[in-house]
Amino acid sequence: MGEREPEILTVEASEARQAWTELLRAVSRRQARVVIERSGTPMAAIVSADDLAQLEKFEAERRRDVAILEAFGKPFKDAPDGELKAAVANAVSRARAEHRSRAAPAHTA
Repeated sequence: MGEREPEILTVEASEARQAWTELLRAVSRRQARVVIERSGTPMAAIVSADDLAQLEKFEAERRRDVAILEAFGKPFKDAPDGELKAAVANAVSRARAEHRSRAAPAHTA
């Protein structure tokens, strides 16, 4: 059985100041994540150190993935969209035809 997700609490900044110790305790025990608002506008959030580590990991993975996509697209940056779409469609058609020919059972006479 998995761990229970922390409850999302939304509090005004003035309330957060008054309940700071209790909020930190709930966050550190992974019982809550706290959104702090000022006049109804979210201004900040308090999350556990584990949640922050996960967020940092996801951001690093995203940066890596974006870098890969940018590197992949670099050789095609000056290609007109129509030409690029046609080349991709052609490559997909060839790959599908090749896959079908490999997957087709051999006919014996």
